[in-house]
Amino acid sequence: MQTVKRSEGRGVIKGAVTDTKKAVVLATLGLKFVPTEQGGGIYVSFDEKHPKSSGGVANFVFLNDTNDVVGRYARTYDEGTADRDLDKLLEAFKGSESPAVRAAVEALEAAFTKAAVVLGRRFLENYQRMVWFLREQAPEIVIIGGEAVQDPATGRSSFQGFRFKYVPERKGGNGQ
Repeated sequence: MQTVKRSEGRGVIKGAVTDTKKAVVLATLGLKFVPTEQGGGIYVSFDEKHPKSSGGVANFVFLNDTNDVVGRYARTYDEGTADRDLDKLLEAFKGSESPAVRAAVEALEAAFTKAAVVLGRRFLENYQRMVWFLREQAPEIVIIGGEAVQDPATGRSSFQGFRFKYVPERKGGNGQ
């Protein structure tokens, strides 16, 4: 199970994931990415374990809130039981003695099924777009400026005060 990394910076609460499929689901459900100029969005990072030749690691940084909506959605994704939980709930209500409750549950079940089909299509379309972006444009986002900092408690190093910039690779003949 992948954990959601939470952080605060520049007055923005962020939730970050590195699983592309999970990020597509979160985005399709309406979660917004942190704007690139605020240190977020989508970018690819490289390190010793993930050099440029490996394609790096895709990072998806979402706007979060104090209720940790990104973490809650990500846990639901990781648990993978909400569909069975919904089925059990619907089955319990189908056993109701009230014809009105049974009819309402049947209508809801049909509506949920149709919505799941449409969401499934959106997930697939968005996954295709995301993979294209990661292959074609994300590697051209570079980090500008910043300063190295070290956490005295853990000794881990990082950067702060940087910004991202999209620098498209020049294509053409004669080194252009």
